[in-house]
This record gives sequence, structure tokens and C-alpha cells, in this order.
Amino acid sequence: MEISVTIPRAAAALMPEGSKRKNLTFEEFKQSFQQMKEMSSAEPDEKIPPLHVLLQGTDVTLPEPIVPERSPELEARVQRLRRDQENREYRKMTAGVDRLQSARKEDSLNFGAELREINAHLINILQLILTVGGTFLFTYKAIEYAHGDTQPSVAGKVLVALCTSFLVAVADLYFILRTLEYSEKKAKGSAASSAVSKKQSATDLSKEKPLPMKKD
Repeated sequence: MEISVTIPRAAAALMPEGSKRKNLTFEEFKQSFQQMKEMSSAEPDEKIPPLHVLLQGTDVTLPEPIVPERSPELEARVQRLRRDQENREYRKMTAGVDRLQSARKEDSLNFGAELREINAHLINILQLILTVGGTFLFTYKAIEYAHGDTQPSVAGKVLVALCTSFLVAVADLYFILRTLEYSEKKAKGSAASSAVSKKQSATDLSKEKPLPMKKD
């Protein structure tokens, strides 16, 4: 520690030659004052001012602390931790926006899926009508061509055509119902897997922890 001393003129002549400087360390000042006391003891006529008088007007200059420079590894780790913290804060701020966008996207996807499902149902109904109608006409004409000149009554041909069409309609409805059941099961499985994946992603996000900082 360095001390700046302003020496009074009365005491300057009594200080040793090597100590007559403006800036002295604390140890040098103590040694100078001790030498002045010894000189005063050897020569009673020489009066040495008290210590508090000598210290009047002095300034204490403390040494500046030495700040060690950060190592490149520590600086890189600090920057990485700062980026991770900023990313977590950003995800926290945009969590509500992401959920809203996901809900809107899911609604649009559901609307599109419903439209596709309605189109599929309409196509199945149209196919059923065409199949039943075609079966009726085919059976009716087949009976005419099969009997040749001896044509059965119109009521008989219509009855046979209706029975055949009914059997074809029942078979077609069976396959349509099986297809609808399979589609519902597939949709439920997709919804369940989507819910599980969302829950897992939320769990992983909540378990994120900041990287530990190693001490150098």
C-alpha cells in the first residue's frame, strides 16, 4: 500500500536523506518515523512533531485490484449458458402463441378431414345407388334374354330383379360399414398418438435444466 505524505518544514530537516520523498510506502513511513524518534532521543533539543501532526494532509493510495482475465473455455461456457437462458425465456414467452397456432392448425386439419370424409360418404352412396340400379337392370334384361319368346310376366321379372338388387345392396352396405369402422379406429389411433407425443414433448421441455458451470 502506497501512502502520499506531505512533510512539514519543521520535520523535513529531521527525516533521513533517503526518505525525503513525497510518496512513501507505509513501511517506509514507519521506518522514517522510527528514525526520527531515535534522532530525537539522541538529540533532546530536536523536537519531532507527533505522528498525527505528520499525517495531516496525507493521502492513502490503495493499489488497484488485479482482475484476472477469463479463459476462452470459461467465456465460451458463459456465452452458451446465456444463449440457453435466452432460448428458454423465448420459448416461455411464445408458448401461448404456439398453442394458439397449433389449435388453429389442428382445427383446419380437422375441417379438411371432415370434408374428405363427407366426400367419401357421398361417393359410397352414389356407388351404392349405381350398383343397385345396375343390378336391377341387368337382372331384368337377363331374364328377358334368357326366356326368348316365352317371356314371364313383368311382375315376376321385377320381383326377381328387386331380390337380386336387395342382396347386392346388403353386401355393399356390409363392406361400406366395415370401411367406416376401420376409418374410425384409424382416426382414434392417430388422435391418441398425437396426444401422447404432445404430452411427451411438454414433459421433455419441463425437464430441461441449465448446464452446470465448471469452476476454473
